[in-house]
Amino acid sequence: MNINQFKQLLGYLYREQYKGDTAIQANLLELGWAIDRLLKKGQLTPFDNYDEHKKIIFKEMEWSDKWG
Repeated sequence: MNINQFKQLLGYLYREQYKGDTAIQANLLELGWAIDRLLKKGQLTPFDNYDEHKKIIFKEMEWSDKWG
């Protein structure tokens, strides 16, 4: 699955699968925001493979969580 497909999956999970579960929705949002930051920095492209880049995505999530 590429990054663009993964972002679409996050949107589906947020709107449909976890509708009303604010704790999980917050994590899904943060995951999407981390991906957006990496895309803007040029560290990811929409066509990169998610499985090959998930470590840097989760590292970006951890960094942002520490700062608010």
